[in-house]
Amino acid sequence: MPPQMLPPVPAAQSVQPIAPNWLAPHQVASQVGTQGAAPLQPVEISASRDAAPLWIDESGASCPYCSADGCIADGCVETAAGRVCPHCGRVHSASSTDNKYPTAKLTGLAQIDAVWFGQDSANRALLGDIQDGADIRRARIGAFGDLAPNMGYFAEIDFAFQQRLNITDVYLDIREVPVLGTVRIGRWRLPFNMDALTSVKELMFMERALPFVFAPFRQIGAGFQDVSESQTTTWAASIFRFPTDEYGANIGDDGGYSMVGRVTHAIPLGPMQTGQALHFGGAYSFIDPANNSVRYATTLSFVIF
Repeated sequence: MPPQMLPPVPAAQSVQPIAPNWLAPHQVASQVGTQGAAPLQPVEISASRDAAPLWIDESGASCPYCSADGCIADGCVETAAGRVCPHCGRVHSASSTDNKYPTAKLTGLAQIDAVWFGQDSANRALLGDIQDGADIRRARIGAFGDLAPNMGYFAEIDFAFQQRLNITDVYLDIREVPVLGTVRIGRWRLPFNMDALTSVKELMFMERALPFVFAPFRQIGAGFQDVSESQTTTWAASIFRFPTDEYGANIGDDGGYSMVGRVTHAIPLGPMQTGQALHFGGAYSFIDPANNSVRYATTLSFVIF
C-alpha cells in the first residue's frame, strides 16, 4: 500500500526541525511540537518510516519518532516517570521497571569439515596412506541480552573444539560509562590484533595466521572500549590473568597479572556507506605469566586420526 500523508499540522502548533546526532540523515524529520495538544491516541497509519504505527493526537499533531511500543529509533530516555520520548515527551511506560529486563536471545554456530585425499605412489611412500575424514570444527551455543538499559551480557560454550567442552566467552558489559565508554568484565577476546578479533565466520582462510599463537586472545579480566563520535577511531585496554585454560582457570601467585591496549584509526576512501577505508592500528601487551611459566602452541582445528 503506498504511503499516506500525515494530517496537516494546525496553525497553533509550532514546527521545529531537529537533527539528533544519534539518527542517520535519512531518519531525520521535522519535529512537531505537541505542547497544549490533546492526549495522544494510538492510530496505525502507513508512513514513510518503514510503515511503522505512529502516535497521533486528535488535532492531527504527530511525532514521527514514536510507535506504540516506544521510540522507533530506540531513543527513549529512562526517567523517574518511566521511558519518555525526548522528542514529544510521551511516556511509553508508567515505570522504568516495566519487567522489560532481563532479556535473552539464543545464538549458535556450527562448522563441519570434510576432506578427501588423492595421493600418488611417491606421496604415499613418503607420508603413508592418509585417510579421508569428516570432523566438527566448532559447535557453539550461547545467549546474550540486557540486564538493564545500560548493562548487557554474553555467554557461549563450544562443544567440539579439540574434542572437549570449551568456554569461549562469558562477560558482562556496562555501557555509557563516563570517560571509559563500555566497561567489560569476564572472559573474552582481548583487544590485541585484527586476526584475533576477527570472527571465525569472517576469516579469509580456514586457519588464523601462525603469529596468532602469540596473541593473548581469550583471558579473564576487566577492560574498557570506546569509539570516537565520527566512528573512525577506536581504543581499548584491559588487565587480565594469564594464562587461562579452556575453562578460564588460572592458578599461581608468582605473576599472572598482565595488560593489553589497542588503538585503531580509519581514513575513509569514499562515502561512509561504502565501508571503504584505509585502516591503521597498533597494540601493546605486557604479559607476566603465573608461576613464570608459559607455553605457546597452535593446533589445527581439523584433526585427522
